[in-house]
Amino acid sequence: MVISDQALLQSNMPFAAALSIFLMTVTILLVLLVTLINRKGAKA
Repeated sequence: MVISDQALLQSNMPFAAALSIFLMTVTILLVLLVTLINRKGAKA
């Protein structure tokens, strides 16, 4: 919602691109964190 608002309504493509890359990075880090927690739980 926020990314499409920046890109389409405010014509701010560089900021929308940076925001999407930031959100993608945060999502990947969260997935890796959950995976690590699950691996530790399985070994114990």
